[in-house]
Amino acid sequence: MIRNLTFVKLAVLLATVAVAAPENSPWPGGVGIVHIPGNVRPTVTVDDRQALVLRANDEWIAVIGIPLEQAAPGMIIATVSVPDQEP
Repeated sequence: MIRNLTFVKLAVLLATVAVAAPENSPWPGGVGIVHIPGNVRPTVTVDDRQALVLRANDEWIAVIGIPLEQAAPGMIIATVSVPDQEP
């Protein structure tokens, strides 16, 4: 029963993501949004962790979580890799 409820919650969450792209909220605990042009799905990593990549219109959108520990403003370095292309 719990698995069925979890699946329903996941389905609702995915439906919500498909309707509305996340908003850029670049502060600790928020998310940074990176727009990536192209037709081939890229892989985006931050600190050796893969970021969520969504398709929206004619581009890809990477959603990068910003750690709560990131107290001071600064840069987060994301690596974008596209298959059959060098990074």
